[in-house]
Amino acid sequence: IAVIGAFKTEETNPQLFTSLSDAQDSFGDDDSFDGCAALPYLFGNGATSVLAVNVSTKSGTTWTKTVDATNLAAGLAKIKGEDWDILFVAAAITDAFAVLIATYLEECFTMKFPAGFVGALTGASDAANITTAGKAGDQCYGLLTQQLTVNGTELSVLNSAAFYCGLLAGMKVGNTMTMKTVPGVTACNPELSFD
Repeated sequence: IAVIGAFKTEETNPQLFTSLSDAQDSFGDDDSFDGCAALPYLFGNGATSVLAVNVSTKSGTTWTKTVDATNLAAGLAKIKGEDWDILFVAAAITDAFAVLIATYLEECFTMKFPAGFVGALTGASDAANITTAGKAGDQCYGLLTQQLTVNGTELSVLNSAAFYCGLLAGMKVGNTMTMKTVPGVTACNPELSFD
């Protein structure tokens, strides 16, 4: 997994981690940083390595923890040619992010480096989420809009997406989650149906 997000570190070069403890030692465990909050869910479900790129900045004692189109593009450029197969952005996917990621993954595919991404959608309405999803491209492995309850804890939409991303990373090639119960998940909010 490659993850781009805000971590509690001033390091901005990609760093490869093979354990949660190593990642937290270097990039922090302060869950007010979305990248830090996602790490346990990425590693906890099967990811054996995570290539992390920090986009947070620090001025004095104040941290800027926002992923925007500019620092997302810079983060994507930093992981181009690196060894990863699933991208996770530790921020809600906007229309601009979806287009940027889809274009980037098409370029990766052209370079014979197929990869995909998992993300969180937190638009103001279902219609907004559907519009964003429509811009996500063919390499989208999943866009979550629901909060999953895992081991009795209701996760945020972002951490639910990180949980799902980690789960996909741990699956054998050729397996699918389509129409399957997600291991460890006991509920989701909102519960969607065809009614």
